[in-house]
Amino acid sequence: MPVVLFNFKVFLIMPTSRQRSQSSKPIALVVGLIAALSLMLSWSAAAQPCSDPATLPSLPLGPSAWESPILPAPNLSWAGKTATSGYRILHFLHGLGGSSDSWNLLAARTAFQGSAGYPARQVVYLNPHQYWQNGNALASAMDIDAYLSSVGAAASAAQNIFVEDNILVGHSYGGVLSLLLDSLYQNRYVFDRQFGGIIAFGSAVNGAHMAKALHPSGDNLAVAFVEDACITLSNPRLWAPQFPAMRWIPGLDPLLRNAVDQTCGLGSSFVPFALQKFNSPGMVELFPNAPLAKRLGKRTPSVPVVLAYGVEDEPVFWRTATSMLATDSVGLALASNPFAMDADQELVTFASQQYDRHGSQASDALQRAQNLRTWAWILSPTLVGALIAEWQAIQAEREAAAADKAARWYLDANSSYKQLIGARRMTLSLSGFWCRCRDDQNNPSWFPVANASDCWGDDECITIPRYEYLLVEKPSDGVVLAESAGQLQGAVASIMMPGTNHQQMRNSSTTRLVLNRLMNGQVPGGAFFATPTR
Repeated sequence: MPVVLFNFKVFLIMPTSRQRSQSSKPIALVVGLIAALSLMLSWSAAAQPCSDPATLPSLPLGPSAWESPILPAPNLSWAGKTATSGYRILHFLHGLGGSSDSWNLLAARTAFQGSAGYPARQVVYLNPHQYWQNGNALASAMDIDAYLSSVGAAASAAQNIFVEDNILVGHSYGGVLSLLLDSLYQNRYVFDRQFGGIIAFGSAVNGAHMAKALHPSGDNLAVAFVEDACITLSNPRLWAPQFPAMRWIPGLDPLLRNAVDQTCGLGSSFVPFALQKFNSPGMVELFPNAPLAKRLGKRTPSVPVVLAYGVEDEPVFWRTATSMLATDSVGLALASNPFAMDADQELVTFASQQYDRHGSQASDALQRAQNLRTWAWILSPTLVGALIAEWQAIQAEREAAAADKAARWYLDANSSYKQLIGARRMTLSLSGFWCRCRDDQNNPSWFPVANASDCWGDDECITIPRYEYLLVEKPSDGVVLAESAGQLQGAVASIMMPGTNHQQMRNSSTTRLVLNRLMNGQVPGGAFFATPTR
């Protein structure tokens, strides 16, 4: 929406050229950031100063603990299972919000031509299937089964491939549906098995806190997170501090308020566009305590399964948002290299710059307010001049408050987001006991002890549990916790993908390493996944 600027000289002290340049440029950047935030919260679909991500300040929050996932022992019982022929079909399944385009580049290069460090394999190419996402998990699984039983089975027959030599490669929800299909295929009276192994990348096998945070039937906290970002970062005092000073102009303030509402309001296109297709019944079934998540996580699969889980570097939010902002766009990089999605620094740098910018803006505005109050004292003999200077000082203080709030949002966004996905939580931890002893002559004495049995004395003593707050941090790929994507009893292996977020798991150099290891037969117990090169 075009914004008309009115040239009214109502300031006693006009903004500097630096202040004018800073106030006029952020609106497009803010809209871009809001779009990035919305895309981030869509699940399949944002910090540090410019030089070093680690230099972004962090808030001291007391004792903290890093809780690594406890993964089951590798299942070596599938070590003797191998494919019966050289050629096979890899069925690539996308995640929620994805499409057949999500995997097509990788699928094509796996079957023909290969890529740098990734040789083509004896694989028959089929364009990845795009399954329905407007129903529950069973409906989506039945859609995939219909495809496997028709298109997949026909292609296998034409190439003389035993269907149980084929592999499902699922990203996110695609991996969950693969495991659901495996459970359905146990009923031989209804289904004919159409695959013999599963590779799941970043799949919420044990449920996803993100699903519960997103869905209206869950906590529905994602909307509040986006709304807070919108209102804080779209405050007109940040990008046009001179506008609030001219609110007496008829119609100008409603115009500014409307611009913010159009960008941030619940009635805008941003938040509903990002969330509407993820409010399906399938998302409800990914709640951590939902029956499907609890059943799949505890069920031993009837085929060899390999889980790959991501552990993204800090700041998780901004790195994951960078990759989500790229969405499924092919781009020149991915067109020539299906594993080129390694870069995740862009929004980290952006957030750091904005934190510094708003911090400087707050300091400058406070200094300006102090100078204006000095002028108000100097001009006190002229009542009008003193009033104008004081009024401008108040406007500068309000600008400083808005800038300080924006800076703190950039500082806190990563921690707030990690709470949404379950990667950061506060717990009460028993840290010993208080020992209370007293006699008839003296006041009660209190002292801490490690164990209740350590509390004793010549007089009457009692123990009271002593608790402390503990901040627990869990590794994640920015969407799914490692403990959910990496834990499955009976899986052949759980492979960690360091420095990799949820979106990168499909197209990063780490993805190439995982697939090469599997198809080279280098994963203990995973002989079935070995696939010769062309």
